[in-house]
Amino acid sequence: MKNFIIGICVALGILALAVCYFAFGRQYANSCIQNYEWFYNQYEAIKSTSVKAKLSEGSERTAIIMVLNDMIAEYNSRSKMTVTRVMWKSDSLPYQIDIKDFIEE
Repeated sequence: MKNFIIGICVALGILALAVCYFAFGRQYANSCIQNYEWFYNQYEAIKSTSVKAKLSEGSERTAIIMVLNDMIAEYNSRSKMTVTRVMWKSDSLPYQIDIKDFIEE
């Protein structure tokens, strides 16, 4: 009986995935991939920009930190979106980023 129930659950899960695929098609799959890649690219860009800020001085450093703040704000904003979590945001990336993790004040 227990195996029968597990089999039914697995079958329903597969059916649900098939329905989602046919309902949303490739556009949904492409959005998932693009979203996943955006987070990796943005995180690497944030790390790179923080290195530039650490190596700069004066008004140039201030300007780079302002850009870095904007990049982090966009990352955090997208990360909080419900659809983002559904569309495969990687667990290997931080959920939210704090600028203090990248710049010593």
